[in-house]
Amino acid sequence: MSIDGIAPVARHKTLAEDTYDRLRQAIKTGNVMPGEKISARSVADSAKVSFTPAREAVARLISEGALEQSGPKTVVVPTLTIQDLAEINAIRRNVEGLAAELAVANFQNADIEELEAIQTLYENTRKSTSFQESLRLNEKFHFKIYRACGLPRLVAIIETLWIQIGPSFNLLNSADPLPENPHQFHRDVIQGMKDKDVIKVRQAIQTDLEFGYERLVGLYKQKE
Repeated sequence: MSIDGIAPVARHKTLAEDTYDRLRQAIKTGNVMPGEKISARSVADSAKVSFTPAREAVARLISEGALEQSGPKTVVVPTLTIQDLAEINAIRRNVEGLAAELAVANFQNADIEELEAIQTLYENTRKSTSFQESLRLNEKFHFKIYRACGLPRLVAIIETLWIQIGPSFNLLNSADPLPENPHQFHRDVIQGMKDKDVIKVRQAIQTDLEFGYERLVGLYKQKE
């Protein structure tokens, strides 16, 4: 037997890596507010881990720009400006539209069924008072599509953008009531996947992003 025949050793996440992943996901799905203070101790208590892995996770997210050091011992979730929102939205429209378009060819019937199931849960949650759960399901819907694009680096770019804008999604909880049919964009995406219509899928994703962006900007302007 040659050395090449040895199977790779299974690699398990360290506590620091697992804590980082969970904190990163919480930021991405809007479980924290813009301007909210984040301490390693609060992360450790929430994640049920010791102080050291929590501190490493926070430090890593600071280096990535997901969190920022606002003082010697103060770490906060960044607060975006209207200009930040416009820049992020312009990039998101392009990269998420591209990922959705590329995903069409790779989407199978089972994927469409899973997407429909996520959407059903999302719509039911939107009717309830569980706003945080609706944010989580919205993220799950979008990334079910994006991860099917076949380009991991593109997905990584999209994740970085979601981490930056995720906390701002919380502000939508205080927005005006949604229009009568707020889920049409997601349904259009699903129909586009069924029809293998790349243009329809891309346009539906971009329209969905634009809708959310305009609502956020409206909230920002109300507070000026």
